[in-house]
Amino acid sequence: MKRQQVRIILTVLTVVLTPLMASSATNCVWQGGNGSWSDANWTVNGVPDQTLGSAPEGHTYNDYQFDISVGQGNTLQRSGQIVMGAGTTLELSSGTLEITAGAGNSAFDLNGAGSEVTLSGSAVLDLTPGTGASRTLAGDEGTMNVSDSASMIVRSY
Repeated sequence: MKRQQVRIILTVLTVVLTPLMASSATNCVWQGGNGSWSDANWTVNGVPDQTLGSAPEGHTYNDYQFDISVGQGNTLQRSGQIVMGAGTTLELSSGTLEITAGAGNSAFDLNGAGSEVTLSGSAVLDLTPGTGASRTLAGDEGTMNVSDSASMIVRSY
């Protein structure tokens, strides 16, 4: 009798936990137009009009997949550093993503196996380091792809 109860409990746990473990990546899609990174203008895992919360300075976006199409002539602004951990992707296909880091921080840190940034179309990635930072763009590992008429502006402080 106890063995059967244990099997039932294990079966229920497997059914409940398997989908949760399989979908660990958070898919974040910018809904378009001008805005700030903290606006409720994201579709997160299929749910529109969400905010990403107040992503703290230096927050690592592990397992986040960003798909950003701001739209021609529009700008999405991010105050604070972006650190991309292993397996994180950011795709920017149009408009401008401006990242301005806090004091002493690089603006963008590509720092993990499998992390990848893809700029395509007319996208512009505009990076400004924080006051006193020694680097604007940093990283140990990852890939950055730039194609079409996309560009990257790397400023110094």
